Amino acid sequence: MRARILPAFLLTALALSIALTSNGAADTDIGVSERLDRLMRRYHSHRHFHGAVLVAEGGEIIYSKAFGSADIENDIPNTLTTRFGLASMSKQFTSMLVLQLVREGKLRLDGPVTDYLPDYPSEPGDRITIHQLLTHTSGIYQDSPTEGPRASRRLEPHGRDELIRYFSGRELLFEPGAGFQYSNFNYNLLAIIAEAVTGQEYEELLQQRIFDPLGMKNTCVGMKSGPGSVAATGYDYDFLRDPRPVDVTHESVSIGAGDLYSTAPDLFRWDRALYTDSLLPERYREMLFTPYTDVGYAYGWQVRTYPANDTGDSVTAVYHDGGSEGTQ
Repeated sequence: MRARILPAFLLTALALSIALTSNGAADTDIGVSERLDRLMRRYHSHRHFHGAVLVAEGGEIIYSKAFGSADIENDIPNTLTTRFGLASMSKQFTSMLVLQLVREGKLRLDGPVTDYLPDYPSEPGDRITIHQLLTHTSGIYQDSPTEGPRASRRLEPHGRDELIRYFSGRELLFEPGAGFQYSNFNYNLLAIIAEAVTGQEYEELLQQRIFDPLGMKNTCVGMKSGPGSVAATGYDYDFLRDPRPVDVTHESVSIGAGDLYSTAPDLFRWDRALYTDSLLPERYREMLFTPYTDVGYAYGWQVRTYPANDTGDSVTAVYHDGGSEGTQ
């Protein structure tokens, strides 16, 4: 199974790079790297892109560059070691962790939530399985922490029990397994369950099982900075107005679902690991990328087929998009 990560802050650049092949005869003698650079400089010049780009082909990096500011107020530029919020791209790391625990016998894909969280309401916890949480087929609803009753406290730390109480008593949208509703709460639960069965914090589990083994030194939970690395500030860009920094929801609100920060080179390390048995044997890696729903959702990944040209050829993309305050 071959997977290719298309991070949200790279997706537009990669998707549109194909347009450079039809820009006229003048470009025919220009290499892919130069065409990519022209495209990204054009986007940046029109204020459509601040971030980092890394493009690889056949396992080799063919283009990497950073654009714009990580912190406009303090004149800190983006670099290839700038950490960007991954938002919902974080889910792919949670699904990897869950399948590692499945392989070790600590979790079962058909195991109900109440097997691992005995205090979770038995209705509906007895009927929702790990597989259904992974595929957003549990029936748990979705809402946004920036709106509704949670908005006033979204910048504050949330305890695990508090987060569970918020959504566990709500009526399901459908019988578990009978439909699809994308919901961050599914992945909140998966991270909390992983903590329960291991006795370790979610952040520690990711560090020990994924980040350290892959040398992902600039990937972490939350908006942290380290030696030689800063976390990019998110901004709102409105027409004819200067960009304004935005407040970021506390990582505890989005645990397992949208709480990670990473860099383009670290995501390249992650991508390469998905082709090997370094984190998970092939049998389980295939589960990660198998679409289980009509909308093409796998375990923390989206699998979609797109037309490649006018002759009927197509290409299958394995990816996950994401967006949060000031980041897309």
